[in-house]
Amino acid sequence: MTAQRFTVSVLIVDDSPEDMVTTQDEVKRFFSEISSSQLNIKTASCTTSMLTLLREEPFHIVLLDHDLGLDPIMQPISGVDFIPSIREIQPCTRVIVVTTLESTRLSTKSMKNGAYDFVVKGRGHVEDRKKVFLSALKEARFELELERRNLINDQVDSSDYQFKSQAMKNLDNKLKSLAEVKSHVLFLGEPGLGKTHSAKRLSYLTAKYLNQNDRVFENININATPKALQASALFGHEKGAF
Repeated sequence: MTAQRFTVSVLIVDDSPEDMVTTQDEVKRFFSEISSSQLNIKTASCTTSMLTLLREEPFHIVLLDHDLGLDPIMQPISGVDFIPSIREIQPCTRVIVVTTLESTRLSTKSMKNGAYDFVVKGRGHVEDRKKVFLSALKEARFELELERRNLINDQVDSSDYQFKSQAMKNLDNKLKSLAEVKSHVLFLGEPGLGKTHSAKRLSYLTAKYLNQNDRVFENININATPKALQASALFGHEKGAF
């Protein structure tokens, strides 16, 4: 059987063309050691193009240079300052700061801003970079494998319940936990937040857990139901009662 091949997307952000090529070659060389992975590499030479790419497509890993040149008023641009913006657009991406500076202060700031790790350029740090890059890749592959399994397991029902964000993944994990508990569940929130979709998803997961293949999800709008009929709409009624 052929091994499942996953495509891992990597964004390299560096204002130096030479360093950009070096990093690309290095990433390809490191990742080639894991034969079951494919790479999709995109590049950005400035923060503007970086943020544009992040809004257009998902990336598992962002390799972010610390020194990105000067802004219009000749102030240095630090990639580290943009980590919160990157994480806001793509909360699940792993931001690895790549720099020529061996600075504990910069490393600490990077991690506080939400970086996955901090590595130093140069031949003397090849093994350190390799370790960090491969660790990030393996985590990304693991997530892709989980998503593939969930897609296969949920294809019976989940065409109207699709998501990519970490917040929705957390919600779905909570729904899966609730599906195994015999209890009433109340969804609260403003209109449009997805309460009905979540209730339908929970009903599906519960049916799956209890092996109730004939389970039916009923969506009743109480506000649109006359008060005299609300009890029968919720709990049913005997034939001929009306």
